[in-house]
Amino acid sequence: MDIFAKQGGAWRSGKLTVKDGGNVEIRKGFVKKGGSWRQFYRGAPPLSVTATPSTVVGRGGAGTTVTTGTTTAEVSGGIGPFTYFWRRQIGDTSISPVDADGRITAFRGPGGAERSARFEVEVTDQETGEKAKATVNVSIYDDLFTGGGGVQP
Repeated sequence: MDIFAKQGGAWRSGKLTVKDGGNVEIRKGFVKKGGSWRQFYRGAPPLSVTATPSTVVGRGGAGTTVTTGTTTAEVSGGIGPFTYFWRRQIGDTSISPVDADGRITAFRGPGGAERSARFEVEVTDQETGEKAKATVNVSIYDDLFTGGGGVQP
């Protein structure tokens, strides 16, 4: 059987010989389908992500910049390595992620008023191109505020 492998950026061809009825497992490769080459992966569980915790809060008075607690994009499945990107879905535009492309982030915004937003983290498996998303609710309260509204689902 002819086999093609990419090594050091160049394609190389060779022969694959399986002796004594042995099996060969190919976890990643290319197949030609409909005239074009497509990459395949075998054995990689589906990619999923959860933001933990799914709600973060910060408190601060007027004239301060408030930083919330951290949330972590917990990834399961896929092959990796992974990239991360946090973006606002809805809510107060003065709130932003501290590390927009990190696995772990907190959020910052001005204190002195109740503010809230919902953010989404998109995780991309750099090996397979598969993507998964999770959300986190972010609330910032004035030091004197005792209620709680936040982003409603």
